[in-house]
Amino acid sequence: MKELKPSIDEWKILYDTALEFKKLQCWDWMYDSDIFGVQNPANSDIGYCSVMGNLGEFLALAVYSGTEGLDTYIRARDGEISAGTMESLTSQKCLMTSFEDRNALTDKDREIIKELGLKFRGSMEWPLFRDYTPGYYPWYLNSDQIQYLTLVLQQTIEIAIKFKENRDIIVSPDKECFLVRVPKKTKSGLQWKDEWLKPEPFENKQSLIPKIEESSLEEINANVERNDGIWEIDVFPAPMPVSEKVGERPYYPYMMLFVDGNVGVPFNFGFTNQQDHIKEFVDKFLNSILQFGIPSEVLVRSRKVYEILIAIAEQLDIELTAVKKLKKMETVQDFVMRRMR
Repeated sequence: MKELKPSIDEWKILYDTALEFKKLQCWDWMYDSDIFGVQNPANSDIGYCSVMGNLGEFLALAVYSGTEGLDTYIRARDGEISAGTMESLTSQKCLMTSFEDRNALTDKDREIIKELGLKFRGSMEWPLFRDYTPGYYPWYLNSDQIQYLTLVLQQTIEIAIKFKENRDIIVSPDKECFLVRVPKKTKSGLQWKDEWLKPEPFENKQSLIPKIEESSLEEINANVERNDGIWEIDVFPAPMPVSEKVGERPYYPYMMLFVDGNVGVPFNFGFTNQQDHIKEFVDKFLNSILQFGIPSEVLVRSRKVYEILIAIAEQLDIELTAVKKLKKMETVQDFVMRRMR
């Protein structure tokens, strides 16, 4: 289905509401950990809201989309995703309202502002709206997203005002539930009420690991020589968004990198897309074994990569070790990233 292009009236309401939100400056008394939800009247999906800016470095409202979006927030909060990394950029699933310097905006953003007759000057004064979808470049909002984000900003203002007087309003009696603003359609418009709701179970479809036939692994065990090699391997988003067509939303390809842990020399690499990167990574791993032999140990730093390889490593009697840093890999990766940028 083709996305509807936002009307200038929809943009006007969104900008006006965002400026009202900024004027409130609720980040002075709210932290990004003060999470609450706003249900979308169009589809009943819940966006989990986080007000950012208490330290004054980045002023924003992030609306994490559904349980998948909430999971990305929790992983970042718990340190599984480091702030400012490519992983943090490419794993988020949220709508973002932020206030930036002028140079953060594109010509398209500035054209909308000009058409609305708005003027901004100074640091962190320019509203910016973006859709963050895992694996894709941050992109412009469509009409449905604008309408929903406008409602979220309005409800955030209400919650923030109440929260300033009583911080307990978002403290759930059940630790598994969140305060959610739930709309009800009436003849006079939407009416909102508070409910304590538990997030839907999250099934990470991207993490589904392809099944490897046991006969294939048995054949490798029987016919491929073993060696004392130590491999450092990883799969990660590359900092070079690409698009298939002009004007189409770019995506971040995933890079698969295999480094000899003894000498620090890369011996295999490849690129794949967000949808296929797990299967392609497994294929690349098995092809590397067929080409270079079965290593004695494989070092990984990502929990995701560990989970992908653990079953294969056990069947091939490879010691799979999770480490905080891949020393040889980081040198190679830094060089590759600099060349890509």
